[in-house]
Amino acid sequence: MVNMNNNFIKIIIGCLMFWYIFLCAHHYFNQRTMWNDEQCVFQSIEAFTPKMMFNERLRAVQVFPRVYLFVIQQFSKLFNYHLLALRFFPFICMIGAFLLWLKLAKYELKEPAQYIVFLLSWAGSGKLIYYAAELK
Repeated sequence: MVNMNNNFIKIIIGCLMFWYIFLCAHHYFNQRTMWNDEQCVFQSIEAFTPKMMFNERLRAVQVFPRVYLFVIQQFSKLFNYHLLALRFFPFICMIGAFLLWLKLAKYELKEPAQYIVFLLSWAGSGKLIYYAAELK
């Protein structure tokens, strides 16, 4: 009986993990238009050379991690600055952060119910899903 209960918990955890990743992917592939803040960052991505990316102020006087912005610029340039290419690395970073937090939580949260609530907090957070597909 314990083994069946343990398998059931693993299935619930797997389903919740899948659900969060599915919600993030759905939002990412929805290709919502860029909003004002993203447009300001995009102006710098599109206009700057790699050298300018590290030596110039961003247009619209924004602050942004330059290496991260450079990686987004170089990757999205390959795809003619398509919206999905611009938001690809933020999406991958959010999924990576999710998986990293799950691994860390596994060491801290010993009770399966606590771990499930932790997973639900990710899947139930509109902001975590929303920012998985933002040029931020």
